[in-house]
Amino acid sequence: MNDQHNIADVTTLPDKSTARPGSSLQRLYAWVLDTEMYQIFFVRASKNLPSRIIRVSIGLISMVGYISLVQLLITPLPPEELKVATGIYEKYGLGRSRGNLTIRYDNGKKDKFKGTLEYKAIQKLNNLKGKYITVYYSYSLNALLFKYKELAEIKNGDEYISDGYNQAHYQRLLFFRRIDKIIVSVWLGITFIGLFATYLLNRKSYSHDVHGGS
Repeated sequence: MNDQHNIADVTTLPDKSTARPGSSLQRLYAWVLDTEMYQIFFVRASKNLPSRIIRVSIGLISMVGYISLVQLLITPLPPEELKVATGIYEKYGLGRSRGNLTIRYDNGKKDKFKGTLEYKAIQKLNNLKGKYITVYYSYSLNALLFKYKELAEIKNGDEYISDGYNQAHYQRLLFFRRIDKIIVSVWLGITFIGLFATYLLNRKSYSHDVHGGS
């Protein structure tokens, strides 16, 4: 009987090789909770009004700063360097915020270009369904950093259906790019100052700090 009990006891011992994979993550999580940086910027910062105001301010500024940063990841092209695609016009439809123009190449592949067209240009396109058009475009990024083709101009033979992308438009893009650089610089500066101020306000520990090991 004793041997049977011993065998049962041995078989119920946990095997380290079969330990739950989440245990390592749990230890890492507990370690993060115990770090001084976590206590300063999360635990203590959430308990005083100045730090909460700084956090909200950085969050609001970051939304604007991030959009400007995304814009800086793509360099505007001058009109003479625009990409060119020629295919059969299929449709132009309105998306959630912008329009989508679709053409079909001779090999059957379809391509989409995002851009907003004036009503007159849309009316002209409606008469060109099934006919060849030439699309001038550049690449751009959305907020999730997905690349897409930005519609610049549309041409049917020698006639421009939409020709808003000229030298003046290109200069405006360069101007807005300079503004974006200023916005990003201000965003990074305010973020650094805000984080440093948060550190100064919360570097002293409180008796009721929450630690992962408690």
